[in-house]
Amino acid sequence: MAKNYGSAVFQVKAALQAVFTPGVSRHAGKLDGTAAAHLYSIGALKTYLSCDIVFARWVRAEFNEKFIGGIGPPMVDRFVRSLHDRDLSHATVNKYVAAIVKLDAGLRAVGWRPKDAPELVPADLYS
Repeated sequence: MAKNYGSAVFQVKAALQAVFTPGVSRHAGKLDGTAAAHLYSIGALKTYLSCDIVFARWVRAEFNEKFIGGIGPPMVDRFVRSLHDRDLSHATVNKYVAAIVKLDAGLRAVGWRPKDAPELVPADLYS
């Protein structure tokens, strides 16, 4: 019997909530090097939530992967290529990539992705 992980929306929301730290200073996070693993504002949370839901649904449709903890770097690469194929602006593509980076941090925080697993977004893609 297959395990029910919940909807893509529920999974993405749970992962991003794990790194959402309202009221904490982003400036302090930049100084101590933890800013990359956290979300500080509700606006950023909403933006990344919408982008990551699109990504999770795309992964479910393309790869039949129902658990976002099972997402791997090749899936991200194909998703980013599909964004480029749709002739989206570089700013829009970068927004999706940044959202996936935060999703990766959230997946690790929730324990759905091992801490020592390779990053979902390679450094050369996120630049």
